[in-house]
Amino acid sequence: MKSSTGVFAISVVVALVMLVGLILFFNESEPPEPPTLPLQVVEYTDFQCPACKQFSHVGDELNEKFGQDLAYEFKHFPLESIHPRSYEAAVASEAAREQDSFKQYHDILFENQDNLEDEDFVKYAEQLELDTEKFKDDYENNEELKARVDEDLADAEEKGLNSTPTFYINKEKYDFDNNKNVEENINLMYEYIQDLIDQAGINQSSQDAGDLDETEPAQGDDAQTEDEEAEQGESEEEPTDGDDTSESQVSEETSDLENPEE
Repeated sequence: MKSSTGVFAISVVVALVMLVGLILFFNESEPPEPPTLPLQVVEYTDFQCPACKQFSHVGDELNEKFGQDLAYEFKHFPLESIHPRSYEAAVASEAAREQDSFKQYHDILFENQDNLEDEDFVKYAEQLELDTEKFKDDYENNEELKARVDEDLADAEEKGLNSTPTFYINKEKYDFDNNKNVEENINLMYEYIQDLIDQAGINQSSQDAGDLDETEPAQGDDAQTEDEEAEQGESEEEPTDGDDTSESQVSEETSDLENPEE
């Protein structure tokens, strides 16, 4: 009895393992979504990360190279366990965004990764001629700014990210080649993006052509409509048997109308 129970339990466990394996296989093997324009590119980055500094110009280059064909989004992913001032730097950058100076402040933070204390943040705001009192108040008290950083951080953690910088292109994580240097990897990523944009353009052209075909009536339908109109016209011109009256009868009726009895 115990032996059969043990065999049954093992069979159940094996079946569950196989089921989970099949689910994971089909989830991982799902094809990526067809690219559409503008192509979505998201960068997760950390202001205190040395590697992120080497990629800090990529956002500008993407917008310059691909224009309206691409939508670039910057997201915060401060790795506080190894970069203890990265979270505060992210909040400070959002305080600068409140005065429309996020990009300029972004560049200063990457240029000064070894100097990210609170007084440094204020000094950088002064360099950009921001309203420093507003900047300090936003940095210290504006909970909305922290909420933005927290939202980006939660998004990265939900995706299981553990390194920066990380790029998502067309909703898929882009993997760099560890055997290439930074510039080579950046150029390869640009080539990949261009290929996706080209494919998206082809897909859009095909879709537009298909929509055009659906709106244009077929030639045979036009011919059939013309024939039906012609037949209808002929039927209106030909009198029916009920309308066939003799000339004398018509004359008599007309005469009666013109000369009514007194």
